Amino acid sequence: MNFFQKKNQILNWPISIISTVLYFLVFYHAHFFSEAYLQVIFILFQCYGWYNWYRKENSNNQLNISSLSKAKKWQYSTSILIAYIVWYQIYIRINPSAKYAFIDSFLTVLSLFAILLQSQRKIENWYLWIFADILYTPMFF
Repeated sequence: MNFFQKKNQILNWPISIISTVLYFLVFYHAHFFSEAYLQVIFILFQCYGWYNWYRKENSNNQLNISSLSKAKKWQYSTSILIAYIVWYQIYIRINPSAKYAFIDSFLTVLSLFAILLQSQRKIENWYLWIFADILYTPMFF
């Protein structure tokens, strides 16, 4: 997450796209393939977020930061678990030599949901990013 997201500014998106391209290169060369693939998907979400924030900022319907309802939190939690199980099964078949596939695939799914919530200005994106960063740190170390 960067300074501009914290400040709720649209510059978050183009800067994030640049850093995502660089991360793709790093992850791909380090054989963290799930993380490299994730960067490509991030760019798509970042374009969506940029468009969504721009559209709302230039209309009378300001897109404010908000929280998910309790029901939506359960839906997202269940979706994360299902997506993880599916992605892990696919990932280990297409990349049997990938490093730490079990946690790498989980963090990929978690990050996808985090950026989706970020693009919708949901406060829960921060919780997912923090949780992911706590798990990413030992994996990359």
